[in-house]
Amino acid sequence: FTLMSVFYWCVYSPGALPYTFLFVLGILQDALGGTPLGMSSLLLVLLAYVVHSQRRLMGRAVFGTVWGTCALMAALTTMAQWSIMCLYYSKTYDYVLPFTRWVATCITYPLMHLMLTYIYKHLRAK
Repeated sequence: FTLMSVFYWCVYSPGALPYTFLFVLGILQDALGGTPLGMSSLLLVLLAYVVHSQRRLMGRAVFGTVWGTCALMAALTTMAQWSIMCLYYSKTYDYVLPFTRWVATCITYPLMHLMLTYIYKHLRAK
């Protein structure tokens, strides 16, 4: 959910999530998830940077393009996370769980997109 939310807000409201906030959010996520501290921070900040750099192309894109880009970003982030975990623990982990997480992200993104769009429109109205 974090990846989808960060992706959405970086596309549609780029100033809403400063890099400092993403860094702290990643540290918190690592501490709660038991993963190496800094891994999620690195990946979230890199995700935001890449999306910000390509925002001109994404800002007015049709939903299918945004969804496909989210799927690509999720795949790259998931592969990077799996690689970091394998290197950190000097062990090759099974790739089924990261693949399943990526598929779940791709399937649930449209619902998350609808929910975040609803929130975004209500925040802009106020």
